[in-house]
Amino acid sequence: MPPYTAKARMRVPIPAATWVSTRGLLEEKLQTLHKRTNLNHIKQLYAQIIKQDLHNDLYIAPKLVSSLSLCRQLGLAIKVFNYVQDPSVHLYNTLISACVQNSKNVYAFRVFLEMQKDGVFADSYTYPFILKACGGQNGIKVVQMIHTLIEKCGFLSDISVTNALIDSYSKCGVVGVSAAKKLFMVLGEKDIVTWNSTIYGLVKSGELSEAQRLFDEMPERDRLLGI
Repeated sequence: MPPYTAKARMRVPIPAATWVSTRGLLEEKLQTLHKRTNLNHIKQLYAQIIKQDLHNDLYIAPKLVSSLSLCRQLGLAIKVFNYVQDPSVHLYNTLISACVQNSKNVYAFRVFLEMQKDGVFADSYTYPFILKACGGQNGIKVVQMIHTLIEKCGFLSDISVTNALIDSYSKCGVVGVSAAKKLFMVLGEKDIVTWNSTIYGLVKSGELSEAQRLFDEMPERDRLLGI
């Protein structure tokens, strides 16, 4: 009798799982939400966010506000902001930036004042955003007010804040350029943006010899600047 031989078992390949949870798909889409510009897609995502009760999420809300801002839907962006019970400084900053991006500078200041009223402390990102809403001959007093707040809160040592302050002063006519120059002279840390903003301000106000002097003193220059 021939020895018993076991038949080789057929190995059936197990197909890889192709399903993904609805929450997982949503989270994947949310990663790039702040860069989306298709309003229909954004509204669809917004509906899913509301359905899953994520509209109060402090990670999602800023992304949604940014995306709606890119689509020039500031009204919807404000609506999203108002859904959040306790807005963070990041969310406030995002809405201020959205207002400026949509040329609603008055609204930007309203949000900034509301932020102070709610006891949310501005950070080093807040001031460059709100300073973008300043400028023009009539903006000098507002810039000076923000300058006082920056100094009081200890952000004058932050290079990004001081650069934004110098740039805003430089857009406020001769008086503003003079203030920008004074600030420039007392700064300890300066980068190429600091030098460029100050020099451009001097050029715009007609102080060409002073602009040339600073240009000659620059420790480094980029190709965009030339006098």
